[in-house]
Amino acid sequence: MSRSGRLQGRRAVVTGAGSGIGAAIARGYAAEGAEVLLADLAGDAAQAVASEIVAAGGEAHAHSVDVADEASVAALFARADEVLGGVDVLVNGAGVLRRQPFLETDEQSWELVLRVNSLGPLLCTQQAARRFIDQGADTRGVGKIVNICSTSSRQATGDFTAYAASKAALLSLTQSTAKGLAPHGITVNGIGPGIVDTPLWRADALTLADHRLEDYTSKIPLGRLSQPEDVVPTAVFLASDDSDYMTGQLLMVDGGMVMA
Repeated sequence: MSRSGRLQGRRAVVTGAGSGIGAAIARGYAAEGAEVLLADLAGDAAQAVASEIVAAGGEAHAHSVDVADEASVAALFARADEVLGGVDVLVNGAGVLRRQPFLETDEQSWELVLRVNSLGPLLCTQQAARRFIDQGADTRGVGKIVNICSTSSRQATGDFTAYAASKAALLSLTQSTAKGLAPHGITVNGIGPGIVDTPLWRADALTLADHRLEDYTSKIPLGRLSQPEDVVPTAVFLASDDSDYMTGQLLMVDGGMVMA
């Protein structure tokens, strides 16, 4: 594993790290010298990625978590205390996606998507922030929160009503948290990926037979689907010293889909 040491000594918790963007960020953080705890509802998937990181020379651990359950989140951060000895960076990457036309959006899907995509980051951020404050977040490099917000936080569509609402809520949470935690020296920023070629999109988004993931390429000015690795450099930047004077921001990594 090639390391530049940009995150050397940092201890990071990454949710949704069993696949897709979360897994890519976990690999990227480890490559930059961070020790990473990969968390996912699918614990076996998180463990597989962690084992891959360790085999490549990085430091990684895995834990199964339901981010929408307060007790499960508390157990995750107790595990972080145990294996990492503290937390410096949190990436809220866990998410679910349901493609339903507006008039077909049902209460069950709405509740699931909002709980995972917006309540989950709230619960995880509260746990991380308490640790940042106890550790002394005004110390350089301590206290970085990165939320995976999506272009849907700014540019909704009628086929993804619950998802768009959840990501708009996450963007608002990002900014509210940034203001609330700024006195402690904690920074909170978001990333807005566009259409990313991940299992989340392929399995959950395209539930109607008339669409393929590639059909969305025409909506992207740069002319291609994003890969999870496209998000990693921005995630590394937001976890590093380079972003110490940034908070409450949403950085779009979307191929130009949202130009506002």
